[in-house]
Amino acid sequence: AVAFSNAHFGAGIGSTFLDDVICSGSELSLLDCTRASTVYCYTGHQEDAGVRCYIQTPGTNCTYGAVQLVGGSTQYEGRVEVCINNQWGTVCDSSWDSTDATTVCKQLGYAYTGSGIA
Repeated sequence: AVAFSNAHFGAGIGSTFLDDVICSGSELSLLDCTRASTVYCYTGHQEDAGVRCYIQTPGTNCTYGAVQLVGGSTQYEGRVEVCINNQWGTVCDSSWDSTDATTVCKQLGYAYTGSGIA
């Protein structure tokens, strides 16, 4: 998986739910990763995180902790959004890296071989 920062796939709107996400690589869900208890994305949605995965799975409904990719040129990449309280929100790119991106790809059921930060 490839991690993208600085709203590479476009700035989201609404709430930012996660900040300073740090995954070890063993998590099955982005919500299983360590993250800040308070979101401090000082530049707003200019810090929205993104990811590129490699294999498609069916779409995702908004259930607690679900993730989706929005705004990419394919269904395998895009701004990362997470569902909290039946609402989609973005993920701030503070501390965002390829391990975090890999966790998103795993959660979506995509292949996660390869790595990098774009």
